[in-house]
Amino acid sequence: MSKFSKEKILYEIWLTTRLYAGSTAYETLFEHYPSAYEIYRADPAELERIGISEKLISRLAMKDLRHANEAVEFCFKKGVDLIVRGEDDYPKRLDSIPNPPYALYVKGAIKSAENEYSTAVVGTRNMSEYGMRMAYKISYELAAAGAAIVSGMALGVDGVAAVGALEAGGDTIAVLGCGLDKIYPPAHRRLMGIIAERGALVSEYAPGTPPMSGNFPLRNRIISGLSRSTLVIEGNTNSGSMLTAREAIRQGRDIFAIPGNVGVSNALGTNVLIRDGARVALCARDIIAVRNDKGVDFDRLAEAELTSDLDIDILRSYGVAPAAYIAELAQREEIGRLDPAPQKTEKKKSVAPKSKKEVPTPEPEEPKPTLSPLPEGMMKDILESMPVGTPVSADFFAGFGLDPGKLVGYISMLEVSGYITSIPGGTYLRKF
Repeated sequence: MSKFSKEKILYEIWLTTRLYAGSTAYETLFEHYPSAYEIYRADPAELERIGISEKLISRLAMKDLRHANEAVEFCFKKGVDLIVRGEDDYPKRLDSIPNPPYALYVKGAIKSAENEYSTAVVGTRNMSEYGMRMAYKISYELAAAGAAIVSGMALGVDGVAAVGALEAGGDTIAVLGCGLDKIYPPAHRRLMGIIAERGALVSEYAPGTPPMSGNFPLRNRIISGLSRSTLVIEGNTNSGSMLTAREAIRQGRDIFAIPGNVGVSNALGTNVLIRDGARVALCARDIIAVRNDKGVDFDRLAEAELTSDLDIDILRSYGVAPAAYIAELAQREEIGRLDPAPQKTEKKKSVAPKSKKEVPTPEPEEPKPTLSPLPEGMMKDILESMPVGTPVSADFFAGFGLDPGKLVGYISMLEVSGYITSIPGGTYLRKF
């Protein structure tokens, strides 16, 4: 557990339960108060004077410490460290991103995040066999060469990438969208236990936080932020892996993508990334080559290239098997609208190619992207509130009353869909 006392950790944890993940209010508060304890003691009138919003003042006025005490006991009992920004062990690479997390809950060793070749490996839950084998192979080879593999612990590509790193005897870090006391997804219970022992589980969310849909877009900035490079294996243009790629681009990270067949939905996102400037990755060496080769174990890499073919039984030994993905997808849990079940995708592969009549004519009118349906049409409401061609700041969206996690998720999806674009300075522009 952390080198600090339970009392100090108590108020740090209390603060992470009162402010939303990704909140910019942390910066303002610590400009005026020297510690989380002093923020706990702050008078509402003082908070109002320094510019804290009425909504956050109301949350900070909740002084009940029962939840924080439970989280403290969990951390000490389970060996979970709380790493606060400004401490020596806070990842330097993460500290440099826009809006870094104030604190990280860590089970395991996170020092490998400073690795020169740390690579985020992300992709769709509904992976193809090709995507599954490439995720394993490249992650295995990178880990053998000394790279740390960072993923989001999701079903599909994320889980396979983590197994590849573990099988190579390398480091892997899984960033969760919930508290470390939550097993999510349930199918990865065994894998999470192994990563906690041989790698690291990381979360911005306090113990007790459930895996709510708004948590995951915010989680993505940590996945890319801990990494020097981001590799997208498979995913359509609206996938979470594309959101992670967008975060990596904003953070100035190297972007790699596995090319796929044009017209296949799982390859659409990766092919678009390549078209827009991402590097093509056909093997681990393609990713290593963009760095200075310092610290690469080329002997181990060469050996790994001969042994990196996936055996499905390896996945099963970690509790990560295609059957588990199918079962999980069928449950349609609370991560939002999921891709079709893998069985349906397999059927689509055998469909004959489209006839020439269906091929677009040269220079067609560019179609507007289609929004995925969301509850109460909130994403559509946000878009329609924005003026066309006039940049707006994040404050423009305050009137919707959404917590920052959900708001970031909606804005990110609008950007990935092509409706809006982000502009330096934290503003957004509606295109049409």
